[in-house]
Amino acid sequence: MKRAIAILLAAIMLVSLAACGAKAKTFTAEELSIELTDAFTEADYEGYTKSFDSSKVAVFVLREDKAQLGDLKLSLDEYAQLVYSANVNRNPQSVKKEGEMPYFEYEFTGTDNQTVFHYYTTMHESDGAFWIVQFATKQAQWDKLKADVQKYAASVSFK
Repeated sequence: MKRAIAILLAAIMLVSLAACGAKAKTFTAEELSIELTDAFTEADYEGYTKSFDSSKVAVFVLREDKAQLGDLKLSLDEYAQLVYSANVNRNPQSVKKEGEMPYFEYEFTGTDNQTVFHYYTTMHESDGAFWIVQFATKQAQWDKLKADVQKYAASVSFK
């Protein structure tokens, strides 16, 4: 009898833990879609097309219209190098690729001069624009959140 009660309690705990997990939720920014979780909410940060916040990760989305580049015709890889060059003062790691998605990482100390953030910066391309999608989390949490952030980044798609 005690064994049956213990098994029942263990099953209840597993179901309870599963129910606490965040559910997938799709967010959009113009023609961009990204699959995050329901732990995220839309946020408003000056200078970004769209932003999303959770208690552990912030996502900053910036759309750069190709028409603003004039006659300059860039590939996604060339655009990624341009973004990398604009952030060289932050000592980013070199541009790498996850599938077809270029990305780079860097650390940034917050305005309080104590909190260190890890940025995972990805570049994407739609028909009329290049997109920068940055994921920021506290450096101390990066190893734990890395797989989730990479999954979020890989989910970026365009209509």
